[in-house]
Amino acid sequence: MRFIKRDRPNWALLRAETDRIGAEVEQWPYEQLDRDAEDQPCIECQLGTVRVEFQIDRYDRLPNQDLCICIDARSDLPT
Repeated sequence: MRFIKRDRPNWALLRAETDRIGAEVEQWPYEQLDRDAEDQPCIECQLGTVRVEFQIDRYDRLPNQDLCICIDARSDLPT
């Protein structure tokens, strides 16, 4: 259980940055979001001394044309 307490601040930091990226992505045009993950640019940022990469993935398009989006975060922060 100690690792949970130790890593909680890192998880919170990544979560806050993911929320910020999500708010930014919500403003993108529909056409920009309606692409496979392989066609989306990777978003990179620095959190302190650690580089974090975010990958946007449109994993589904609903019958009403709404898009289902996933944001994957990758970093060397232990979580």
